[in-house]
Amino acid sequence: MDKESLRKQLAEQMAGFSGEVVRYAAKPLPDRQPWKKKPTMLDEDYQRALAEAEARKIEDGKNADD
Repeated sequence: MDKESLRKQLAEQMAGFSGEVVRYAAKPLPDRQPWKKKPTMLDEDYQRALAEAEARKIEDGKNADD
């Protein structure tokens, strides 16, 4: 391609354009989701140990009533 062919192509595009303005709709903003932390293995182990301790406490309380 030389400059003359590019000028010719540009002139054809300008002739077909006729000056209209093209507007595009804005993309909607994403919904704000609350940030959630994925629990680590330590968090899961802590929750498991806490549940076991509570279960033992309840179990010990039942045995003391007997």
